[in-house]
Amino acid sequence: MEKQKYVCPSATNSEGASLFGIVGNDGIVKFLPHLVPLDAELIRAGNNRGNPEARFRYTNTCAENGCRQWTGEKCGVVDKVLNFESQVQEAKAQNCPIMNDCRWYAQDGKRACKVCPLVIADMI
Repeated sequence: MEKQKYVCPSATNSEGASLFGIVGNDGIVKFLPHLVPLDAELIRAGNNRGNPEARFRYTNTCAENGCRQWTGEKCGVVDKVLNFESQVQEAKAQNCPIMNDCRWYAQDGKRACKVCPLVIADMI
């Protein structure tokens, strides 16, 4: 049986990635109904006005050991964010286009979904 390939919900504006959320004026990520695969033009456009990860959320294949956030067993980002879970108001779960394949959801289920919209990738 082949190991499931998970996706990272905190990827960068780069080749192979897809856009799945936009950071609102309130600092909360609003998820798109569908993934928007990035092409060279979208990558350039994202880079035109500063750090794109401060304005958008991207997803790409989870790199596991190839990522500095990988602990050796799991993604460390969601663990850091979950430390603030008690400070999070009753956030409403959003429909998310990557949930079924999401590394964070696989690790922590709906708890991860509750804090995910608060993550701005350029802050990690």
